[in-house]
Amino acid sequence: MDAQEFIEKHSFYPLHKTHLKTEKSFKFFEKGLVCYEETSRAFVVAGDPVCKNKTDIPKVLDQFVEWAKAQDKLVCGYYFSKYVADKSKSLVPYYAGVTLGSDLTKFKLAGGESKEIRRSLNYGQRRELNFVELSRSDYFELFFELKNLESKWFKNKSTFKKIKFLLSSIKLDNKKVSDRHFVVRDKKNRIIAYISLDKFKEPKKQFSFYVDHMFQDPKQYRLALDFLIAKIIVQLKQEGHKYLDLGFCPFHKVKPKSLIEGGLYLSSHINYLYNSKGVYKYKNKFSNYNKPGFLLIDPEYSKLKQCFALGQVTFQ
Repeated sequence: MDAQEFIEKHSFYPLHKTHLKTEKSFKFFEKGLVCYEETSRAFVVAGDPVCKNKTDIPKVLDQFVEWAKAQDKLVCGYYFSKYVADKSKSLVPYYAGVTLGSDLTKFKLAGGESKEIRRSLNYGQRRELNFVELSRSDYFELFFELKNLESKWFKNKSTFKKIKFLLSSIKLDNKKVSDRHFVVRDKKNRIIAYISLDKFKEPKKQFSFYVDHMFQDPKQYRLALDFLIAKIIVQLKQEGHKYLDLGFCPFHKVKPKSLIEGGLYLSSHINYLYNSKGVYKYKNKFSNYNKPGFLLIDPEYSKLKQCFALGQVTFQ
């Protein structure tokens, strides 16, 4: 069984499918696999390992650390769940931010918690915006139009380098295409916003979705993307799914209690590097739950070297 088959069969973690699109390496063990990238001195792990059983996840991570040390490599990584952060015997956890999303089983369109979603829906309706789900064939037919829209979006971003470790651009490769695709069209039938989703299974076999790509025309309809997110939440709720995971918000409420956390805290105040407060504020409008995410560091190696390795794989 190759990595793609194993991930699709056993993963119940949002980001695993995106690792197939971001040039990760995969190391198999008897009870699971680890997704990682290599630098000259380190193996940087991309979140929880993929395992058939949840209880094996921290054990497989510890096996990976032993394997790496035999090759004179240090191990660090981020986007780990609290469960793995608490259970790993080899690595030390540091709180690094939160994942935000919508628990669709608790979502109700009425009430104070959903006022931003109602406002977004009203915005789109007043401007006669059209919400459309694309088929897979539609996606391939419209790919270059979507690619142009994505380029406009990234050119408008202020980040001096593109974040790449957990993110990818849209692809034509059939194996790297997201599971579902949604767009907003304006009155002239132009695509002005796009979101793609990858599905993952919860341990109880209920489907959930993770936002893989999300962008809009920066010069058209400022809240078109808000309208699109709101429409997707309503549709997934109607379809009976469990979660819409909106992704990780790094540095949120990090306290400078240590050297590592001090670096994360400092990063949270450098908007030119990454506007963490803006990202959190935006995603939080559509969220009714949050889950902490953790950075894991090997205590036997230099923290500075590990931070450098993390920076190498995060930015290009």
